[in-house]
Amino acid sequence: SSSHQFQLTVDRRFSEGFNIRGAYTLAKTTDIQSGFRYDNSVFTDPLNFAFDRGLANFDVTHRLVISGIWELPLDRPFRSGHNIVRKLTEGWQVSGIASFQSGIPFTIYSQDNSSGVDTGFDRADRVGPTHIFDPRSLHSFSADCTGGVLASDVHFYFDPGAYNCTGVAPLTFGNSGRNTVRGPGRNNFDLTIGRHFKLAESRQVEFRAEFFNAFNHTNFMNPDNFGQDSTFGQITQARDPRIIQFALKFYF
Repeated sequence: SSSHQFQLTVDRRFSEGFNIRGAYTLAKTTDIQSGFRYDNSVFTDPLNFAFDRGLANFDVTHRLVISGIWELPLDRPFRSGHNIVRKLTEGWQVSGIASFQSGIPFTIYSQDNSSGVDTGFDRADRVGPTHIFDPRSLHSFSADCTGGVLASDVHFYFDPGAYNCTGVAPLTFGNSGRNTVRGPGRNNFDLTIGRHFKLAESRQVEFRAEFFNAFNHTNFMNPDNFGQDSTFGQITQARDPRIIQFALKFYF
């Protein structure tokens, strides 16, 4: 395997307890296997390992992460008096992490066992350009990878007619490469609001409200990449929607 990366990190500390960090990575990783699961540890062609050389299953071209933390100065107007109000407004903190990244690659499988090896990893023949579509848009196509009729106005991620899954030559593994199509990217925002309540010199309580995928942005998973499936080429799953959790910790 081989990996080439460019990394850039920027840190900035501002006044009033505000800190921000940005980290960007440009990378490309190639290999012939990516892990120890069954679908990653069996070669497509047992006599030609190089046939599986391609982008790693976890390859991400672009990744940008921006994080920040802010000690909220809510107590500033009350620092010279108003003891009760000052105690209620001090110690509040807001933090967040925003991450943006390219999608991960995937392989188009024909599932027709044209090679006769019977591993389920035979690939489709690519017979046309692979057009990528917005997962939120609806599309209709006249035929799928097997020549069958497709559903209309569904969330296709690529044109299923760009691949042939039933006409692959006998004793071959298909002409499409490994991990040649890249899935949808991800945009995610996590936010946390918290406060420390000091009870004594060595005792305090921490309250946290955590919002994962705070803006409830839909992050799609990779489309169906198995040519014999009725949903081949379609986006059928998404990652977790907004999740909110509350936590209370006692330190002593």
